[in-house]
Amino acid sequence: MPTLVELGQVQVNVVANELITRTITAEVVGTVRYRDLIHFETDPQGDIMYLQANTVQVSRIEMAALSFLQESIRQLQAYPLAIPLGQLTGSRPAWGRAFPSAGIPMPR
Repeated sequence: MPTLVELGQVQVNVVANELITRTITAEVVGTVRYRDLIHFETDPQGDIMYLQANTVQVSRIEMAALSFLQESIRQLQAYPLAIPLGQLTGSRPAWGRAFPSAGIPMPR
């Protein structure tokens, strides 16, 4: 049976993954084009000779995404958890009933 700490860590991971997904969607998807990030040269036959990353643009996207993510984390402050009582006690009849926590303090 998982401990309360392990159950809390799973929920924290879910919240963190959700924030990362929202950040990527807000800061990258729909705003960045492949050709803005990668430059390629072709030979006279049209075959690609080399690819070159636009590291300046990649760094700008990275910084904007990190800034957005940090602000999202700051806005969370404390995220309430609800641990199913059945998971906490190992009792099948109690599955589905939640045991609320006070929340997870988030660093500032």
